[in-house]
Amino acid sequence: MNLRNMKKITVRNHFAFGSVFTQDMEVTREFISALIGKEISKVTLAEKEKVIQDTSEGKGKRFDVYLKDKEGESFDLELQICDEESLEKRVRYYQSVMTMDSLLKGEKYRNLKDSYVIFIFTEKDPLKKGWTVYEINNTITNHDNRPFNDGMHSYIFNFSNDRVKTADPLIEEIAQYFYNGDVRGELTGKIDSIVNELNENDSWREKVMTWEQEKEILKDVYYEMGKADVALAMLRKGFDIPVISEITGLSQEKIIELQKEKTE
Repeated sequence: MNLRNMKKITVRNHFAFGSVFTQDMEVTREFISALIGKEISKVTLAEKEKVIQDTSEGKGKRFDVYLKDKEGESFDLELQICDEESLEKRVRYYQSVMTMDSLLKGEKYRNLKDSYVIFIFTEKDPLKKGWTVYEINNTITNHDNRPFNDGMHSYIFNFSNDRVKTADPLIEEIAQYFYNGDVRGELTGKIDSIVNELNENDSWREKVMTWEQEKEILKDVYYEMGKADVALAMLRKGFDIPVISEITGLSQEKIIELQKEKTE
């Protein structure tokens, strides 16, 4: 069977997202720069699908795409395919893990570089305000919300149909591409070229299809087994925690606890 004659796998696929933004670092650099409105320098993978161990509790976190630029700033790109439980706490956790990663490499507090956590939602607006971009930074609330410059920056992008269009043409271009696959400019054209190139690779398509099929099988098995058993089965097969949460309905915190118990 020629897999290339089948339906195109898009960047909205969780597996494909990780592949696309680890394929061409210059395109990824342009993509991140557009999202955060700041030109960043050359980026490299900190470590593909890196798992960082929290030294205090032994919890692990697998990043979708974890990068650093030439100046040492950190960037975490995450595709979210469903409503996100405890979103605010998850943003906090990602930021803390990235900070710990820098400190474990011998960085002093005063030399810590800025970190950026970027969540992309494609199905629904997780904060239900209808905005396309939510930018989160710490402020001093009892003094006119003066910025508290701790170097942590978090962004939540709502690229669903449930949003008000932005005045930023580049963000709008990206949002439309994630929503319906329309290529409306140079950047999304570059991203789509990578997507098309990957789709021409039968081996890659087979991996994606196998991953999706296993996910659907485990979703059916869920009705015959307990949630915890399904979660453990998916962990053994290498599924990411957000995907396991989507299928089982368990919180990501509970899945991390199960993962920890299994390794003890």
